[in-house]
Amino acid sequence: MKSPAVAGRPLSLTVLGPATLSIAAREVAVSRKARALLAYAALSDASEETRERLVGLLWSESSEERARASLRQTLQEIRRGFAEMGFDGLRTEKQGIVLNRSALKVDLWEILQEAEAGRAHPRLLHTTHLPESLLDGFDNLDPAFRIWLLARRQTLHDRLVRTLETHLRAGSSASPEAEDLAAAILKLDATHEEACRFLIRMRTSRSWPLRRPFRRGLPRSLQRQLLHPPKLRRQRSGYWCRSKLLTSRA
Repeated sequence: MKSPAVAGRPLSLTVLGPATLSIAAREVAVSRKARALLAYAALSDASEETRERLVGLLWSESSEERARASLRQTLQEIRRGFAEMGFDGLRTEKQGIVLNRSALKVDLWEILQEAEAGRAHPRLLHTTHLPESLLDGFDNLDPAFRIWLLARRQTLHDRLVRTLETHLRAGSSASPEAEDLAAAILKLDATHEEACRFLIRMRTSRSWPLRRPFRRGLPRSLQRQLLHPPKLRRQRSGYWCRSKLLTSRA
């Protein structure tokens, strides 16, 4: 029986951290394989996922017959959970499944949208290596799934750094937004030379205080540098940043 309080509401999918599903703040209780399947479908570039691809990703060590039976059971489990909540955004077909993305809310999408708009999402400012938390705890689900997950984390990292770099270079160097972009890049990559140069140049040339406590998670030497930059000429700040970072990594 459908719950009238949640019928028609979007499905909220959390993929940064342990994957969770909820509708109107009510958790959809399904297995890890079911959550992994839905997360994969939501993050995939394809509009439809074939059953062949899903069994190879989530049941790679099982025989084809057994894997397909497990997939059918998992899809039945998902359909039951969705039916109880009145969610009809999943369509299963003979050859594959289709997840209605217009009926989804995914935490990662919001972060990517903010980055594309030239803004650093708060989670990027306060979390070190955020892409590494993608589907946290799902690495041991299946060997094939782990390979996909590691590649997806790296792709996400590269996309975020590249997008933030583009907006940092295009924007005003004397704005709080630019500071946030550089800070977010350093949270993704603590040895990113361009972002490091930017923050040290800002600190030395304008004496701006750093507005947010984003330094947690960075190397201690870099934290000290951002708080107490050296008395060097502006043109030497890039070399100083690079040499200190290399020293801190040794």
